[in-house]
Amino acid sequence: MDILDKYEKIFGIERTQEFERRVSEAAEGAVRELDKLVEDEVKIRYVTHVYAKSLDRLSERLKSEHAVN
Repeated sequence: MDILDKYEKIFGIERTQEFERRVSEAAEGAVRELDKLVEDEVKIRYVTHVYAKSLDRLSERLKSEHAVN
């Protein structure tokens, strides 16, 4: 069982697909906004940085919520 199968089993196929679609559209939108400003590689590195930073914040928030509860 690959990781996608695991999440589809937990969240359901429709919810998993919708979440992936929304995240993909957000990333593509961010790249389009930078489209004429910089090279493709810079755009990808920047979007990757922003997503990683967002995931770090989310992880910290979830950890602190569990620590409080």
